[in-house]
Amino acid sequence: MTEQPYFITWKDNLNGNVEIVLLKGDNIDSIIDSSDPSDGSFTWIIPSNIQPGNEYKIRITSRDNIEIFDESDEYFSINRTTEVEDVFSGIPDTYELIQNYPNPFNSSTKIYYGLPKESSIEIIIYDVLGNLLVVNRNEKQAAGYHKIEFDASALPSGIYLYRLQADSFVETKKMVLLK
Repeated sequence: MTEQPYFITWKDNLNGNVEIVLLKGDNIDSIIDSSDPSDGSFTWIIPSNIQPGNEYKIRITSRDNIEIFDESDEYFSINRTTEVEDVFSGIPDTYELIQNYPNPFNSSTKIYYGLPKESSIEIIIYDVLGNLLVVNRNEKQAAGYHKIEFDASALPSGIYLYRLQADSFVETKKMVLLK
């Protein structure tokens, strides 16, 4: 049984580097991640060490100007289930490339993606210098959610990029390998 990741998606007009944290009361409980998206849409995975049942708020802060931030209005709690696949059932309305889990990761991680219709797909993994590391091509895949496991045990720690191309859809995300 694997623990289900919780994804946070936030749309805002904060441009540039941002940091998102979980607040327990007025104290930072955990830094979830930081991103530099091009479209103002931020997605993070809540780490597995976050305790269910506690009350949290989320704060997103510009790393370029700490006076620019936004915070959730209400407290919420996190309840965990046991299977990741439960989240990724059915057929998505649009193509989706979901942030790998876990991230950062040590040795291996899973990459999930969704296809709204049967599609030819290609997943490519690059190092931060743009060197091609892995190409995973499939002729056709059925509509629905899919996953691949990326084994990076032979690679050094660092930032890696993964790209999904499905028909005319292309999206790239970054992942961090920490050994």
